[in-house]
Amino acid sequence: MAQRRGGDSDVFAIPDFWKSSTWLDTAVVELQSEGMFSLDVHREAPEYIVGLVEEKPSEGYFRLPPLLELPPLPDVKQKIEPSFEEPVTLDTFGKDVDDLWLLECSKVKHVPEIKTWATFEQRNEQVPLSTFISEAGPAAFDALLAVEDGPFKILDNDKYLTTDHRTYCASLLNLVLVLKEFDPSCNSKPSSSLSDEQLISLLFDEVHTVEYKSEFLRNTIREVLRAVSKPWTDLVGEWIGLRAEKGIAITKNRPGKGFVRVEDKLWVDDQGFELEEPDYFLNAEAIPSFLPDDVAQEMFETGRNLRFVRDNHPDHRLAKPDGVITANPPKLEWHFDWEAISEVEMKAKEYEQALTCYLEQNTARTLAADDGDNESSTSQGGYDFQLFGKDEGQMADNMLKMFSQPRTPKAIPQDDRLQDVLVSQLFAPDMAMSSLATTDFNPHWSLLPLLSFGPIISAQARIVNKECARLLFSAHNLRSHLRLQRQYHLLGNGLFVSRLSHALFDPDLDTAERRAGIALTGGVMGLRLNGRENWPPASSELRLALMGVLAESYEPFHPTQPSASKTELPPDMDISFAVRDLSPEEIEKCMDPNSLYALDFLRLSYKPPSALRPVMTPIALFKYDRIFRFLLQVLRMLYVVNSLFREIVSRDGNADPASLRLRVEAHHFITRLAAYFFDTGIAGPWTRFEAWLDDLERSLSAPADDGDQERSHTGPDRLRDRHEAVLDEIMDALLLRKRQQPVMQLLEDIFSIVLQFANCWRRRRSGGNDDLGTERLLKGFGKKVDVFTSVCRGLSEKGNGKAGCGEDGGIGRLLLLLDMRPMFAHEAYSEQS
Repeated sequence: MAQRRGGDSDVFAIPDFWKSSTWLDTAVVELQSEGMFSLDVHREAPEYIVGLVEEKPSEGYFRLPPLLELPPLPDVKQKIEPSFEEPVTLDTFGKDVDDLWLLECSKVKHVPEIKTWATFEQRNEQVPLSTFISEAGPAAFDALLAVEDGPFKILDNDKYLTTDHRTYCASLLNLVLVLKEFDPSCNSKPSSSLSDEQLISLLFDEVHTVEYKSEFLRNTIREVLRAVSKPWTDLVGEWIGLRAEKGIAITKNRPGKGFVRVEDKLWVDDQGFELEEPDYFLNAEAIPSFLPDDVAQEMFETGRNLRFVRDNHPDHRLAKPDGVITANPPKLEWHFDWEAISEVEMKAKEYEQALTCYLEQNTARTLAADDGDNESSTSQGGYDFQLFGKDEGQMADNMLKMFSQPRTPKAIPQDDRLQDVLVSQLFAPDMAMSSLATTDFNPHWSLLPLLSFGPIISAQARIVNKECARLLFSAHNLRSHLRLQRQYHLLGNGLFVSRLSHALFDPDLDTAERRAGIALTGGVMGLRLNGRENWPPASSELRLALMGVLAESYEPFHPTQPSASKTELPPDMDISFAVRDLSPEEIEKCMDPNSLYALDFLRLSYKPPSALRPVMTPIALFKYDRIFRFLLQVLRMLYVVNSLFREIVSRDGNADPASLRLRVEAHHFITRLAAYFFDTGIAGPWTRFEAWLDDLERSLSAPADDGDQERSHTGPDRLRDRHEAVLDEIMDALLLRKRQQPVMQLLEDIFSIVLQFANCWRRRRSGGNDDLGTERLLKGFGKKVDVFTSVCRGLSEKGNGKAGCGEDGGIGRLLLLLDMRPMFAHEAYSEQS
């Protein structure tokens, strides 16, 4: 038996294969050498028993593990037999055992806890009560349901039968799996592939399908549509200015948001120059399918015009959201019955009148005075916390003002229509639904988007577009810039035409060409196109010949201005002569002074102010340049035929009949054609355009009219479209459209024959030989004119006088002018040929 030596001893039996004395002696020596235990071996016992006597303290680093602390030894006389059948339990080893892998007991059930950082760092402290009801447990939620004035408004909530949440969630999971089983669309594509606008469109279609089903389902899904559409309607309200923008504002320096896309707009002029500038574009894919295209376009243009005001006139009242909010703008939301639609139309009219009065006030209240009763500053707690530009006293007053106000909890909204529908149907089925009752006489479902959003968007469009147009006319002098193009690009200024013709063609002016050993005279100089052989002129010649032509011939738009201003261009009108970049083929044509294209290098360079770019677009400037290029050719032809009419005089009998006849016919054709171009092709459309501008200016200054729908289309976009339409009409009358290229080629051939005849006559007058032959030129001229008039007559008959030459049947007038000339006997020319 083991003898205790300084502590409790543990006795255990030795297996049979350990009974060798050699092994026991070796084990005893090794264990005792470690200095930890003393072993007593009893060989006389029926079983070998080894006693382990602990000689170290029971505490500290070298204490025995808990699993080795066995129960006290039984009586020595009793036979100790190990039993491996009974499982080891917590009762055997104590409650401190935490290594469950050594136990064969049943599973220990752990109670789940909410893991927080507070309990992890400080385990002994009491966890504070949760702030959110979702973390407080079911008891707090039940207490909230039992409150009489609670937000759920569930009466007698304790009388309803409730389902265990585990059973409910398991049933819901099984139901979802069974939908997934029978619906192949669930596996075709995720829900993430749909945008917000597409989701709203699908929900709109779903509401349409249940329109004639149960009243409860119809009312419920309508309110769901109203709630789901709110982010999109809020974005529309921020874009068109019905509410202040939240978050990052939409500007040209940012990529855009929602249905507004900001990208670089590429402009390419006739010279091949590319101009890129950021602009707003309508993202049609981000527009819900139920919104009409015209409403979407009007909505987009209204927001873009509003940002035109904000960018160019930041101090304008329309550019300040606080001032617009004072007019109580209506909300953009769905309306499903005639009563609600009539109400929103009335609110839209009241808002338009209030905002119009606010914008037209001459001595209106400032925004600082409106802070006391401004809805935005009271409802949203809009205290002034701007630090820059404020002294210490002002900041202290603002802080004291904020802290002096009592803190009140945010009121629960009382206009939650979805909540009213659910409460009345689910928890109070016998409750009267007078407030939610709908009549059978409701507008058709396809008209609801137009009736719900159209009145408000149209009202805002009329206000914004009117202010934009008013600023273009008053602050940016749009009429003066348009008048400038009429004078110069369209040759509408007689003094400019006369000065330019003499500077380019008059052979009697002093030459501006620099010659070695010859000084310039200092008189009136010109390019003398009809009297020189070397061409084109140098840049110094152009500057000397065209110096002062533009400034000295300018006529102001307003006749009330002093006459002294006629000799000076306004500083904001950047216009000058320039050289056009041409292709190698076009440069080759310009090298010949007798060619029709000798002046194609000359152009007018005009740079509009940045505020007028929405109207004076690069496309419009390209059309102006194309018209000016052609009118220079017409101006040259007029000068040539007038010169021939004076020069070809039979003083000595040297003028042959063919030259006299060609002189008369060319003069008649060119002058009648130029009269048609200037009087009918240009003056007619431009006069109608200026009359439209006059009516527009009068309507902008007139009081608002509820029935005036034209005002909603008077913004920069409307002016731009009308301006470009006038230029298209002029180009159509001047035969400059692409589809009229064959007709223009005939006309250029006629011009070239006249120029050849003029060159032939100059050589004959100077004593040279007539190499080309006047008879052949006369015959070719007659054929080309006959073909040209036949083509024009065909166009007139095909389009009833309106095809190819303007909207007023101008081609018929051209034919009338040309038929009045002495007609050639075409058969006679055929016999001669």
